[in-house]
Amino acid sequence: MIKNETRRLIAHLGIPRNVANVEHELRIDPGSQTWSQEETAVQLKIAEDSGLVTRIKESHRDPVKIAAHVPKGAYDWHEESREIYAERLKVPFRQWRTEGDLFIISKEGVEALKAPLDDEPAPMTPSQVQAAIDAEYQRVHKGAIKDSTRLNNALLEDEFADWAKAVAADTKKRWNVDVKLPIAGGAGWTDVVENRIIDWENQKTAMPALVAPWFMCLVILALTDTDTPTTARDGSHIPTYTGYAEKSVAAADMTTASGGSANNANAIVFAACTAGSSAIVGAGNKETNGTTGDLRKYFGFTSTAVSTTQTPPQFAATAYVTTAD
Repeated sequence: MIKNETRRLIAHLGIPRNVANVEHELRIDPGSQTWSQEETAVQLKIAEDSGLVTRIKESHRDPVKIAAHVPKGAYDWHEESREIYAERLKVPFRQWRTEGDLFIISKEGVEALKAPLDDEPAPMTPSQVQAAIDAEYQRVHKGAIKDSTRLNNALLEDEFADWAKAVAADTKKRWNVDVKLPIAGGAGWTDVVENRIIDWENQKTAMPALVAPWFMCLVILALTDTDTPTTARDGSHIPTYTGYAEKSVAAADMTTASGGSANNANAIVFAACTAGSSAIVGAGNKETNGTTGDLRKYFGFTSTAVSTTQTPPQFAATAYVTTAD
């Protein structure tokens, strides 16, 4: 078993990243330990010494060569993702991500993500604490934030996350019990869909016909711009608990976009976990079930334990917020 902060660190290494890029990903991830670049370098060295990540030593900055020569011991990085990575990092303003040594999760690291959680929750939770968390979460997205003014007693996601983590830690310390924290998060488009939107904007190609329903997937290895339906479903990303299946989402389950944003009007509830456990670190909006269609959006959130005592995994109503700002 590995520590939660280590699990989160290696979960961001589905593509090669240097120290600065890893530090950036952890800083913008609400569920991750925040480290300076120097501290991140130390943590990566510890993970490397433990065999959880593999170092890519390159004297050049050619993303095509980096993608083509994955070092021995690295996980089975899918060819589709490699091609998108190489194309994406050719852009000059992204080339800083190839400077210096890079790190990628190892085969052993992927197996560590699949291993039973080291913070397996107890069968019961203190009901008053759980009720307070549930009540406070209803304030998230309840109102709008305009000109720095909070409306309708709304609560920002980061405020709720900081508070809920502190409450959960205190509950664990006092009763050795883990309370349930809701899954929530915003999203970003994959490269495939970004290009599709730009071509549509410039009237080069039409947007494809609607396919209903779409499907939400969960992952134990963080998704990136380079991922596809195939990579999102591979053995490195897919949760390993018994009962996992992608969840269909009907158009009626989502609100009509307004102000560049929409959310889920109805809860998105996955099938229950009947055995095993997984630490879920992200999810994706897929055009269809399986490996066809496109992976359109992806996002990360606070590492969420799914087990027989924390089930079923779900996005409460309004928890999934998708924007186009």
